[in-house]
Amino acid sequence: MRKSKLLPIFNRPISISRNFTIFLIYFSVFTLLISLGLFFRHYQKAQNVINQKLAYQAGRIENTFVDAIEYTEHSMSFIGKQIVENEKQNDYQFISRLLSTYRVPDNKIMEYSTFSWADAKHRLVVSSNKGLHFDQMLDLSKRDYIPETVSNPLQIHLGKPVYGAYSQKYSIPAGYGVIDKDGKYVGSAVTSFVIKGLQRKFDEIINADGVGFVLIQKDGLFIVGSPKINFDDIQKQLPNLLSITAQNKEGILY
Repeated sequence: MRKSKLLPIFNRPISISRNFTIFLIYFSVFTLLISLGLFFRHYQKAQNVINQKLAYQAGRIENTFVDAIEYTEHSMSFIGKQIVENEKQNDYQFISRLLSTYRVPDNKIMEYSTFSWADAKHRLVVSSNKGLHFDQMLDLSKRDYIPETVSNPLQIHLGKPVYGAYSQKYSIPAGYGVIDKDGKYVGSAVTSFVIKGLQRKFDEIINADGVGFVLIQKDGLFIVGSPKINFDDIQKQLPNLLSITAQNKEGILY
């Protein structure tokens, strides 16, 4: 009888070991799930911080560029108004003196290559850095932004980057169509943003480590970017980035 009574006692360690193993498995799975949850929560929090940093720096760059465009448009509007109000609209000596006051290679807003005047036939006849161009007038009729100055005057229009014939600088051109009191197109004020100046200005704005910028045309052509940017990496993602930009007018955060 004693022997039979002792048998259950010897079987208990086996049952305890099995229960402990099951408990250990459940505990390990539970711990793993908690760890994964904490990891993803931390990852999401870190990603939100990065997105906020990108959004902040992108907003600063955008605001600076918008301010530069608005400042330039205001300057062009003043130039056009002075030319229209002059007794002789084709008084190129007066226009030359007027444009000479805009000889500002670099200012707190942005760097310009030159301020110029193109007549109604889109011939660049006067510039702030060269004066009169009667000996070598530049035909701007094929520049992509010039037709916009005719169809939509009194507002600034940006064109594709070009290497300035007179400024000898790679720049983003801009034109502002001018009309007289009767609504007749009399010409356009023309300037351009020096791309190296844009890069310097944007680099000054971005003060966060690991944050860079890329300026891209609507057709996907690169204009300028931070030295730290991996262009090959962006090139691979560009179709998807442009698709997102088309859907989200706020632009790209990379």
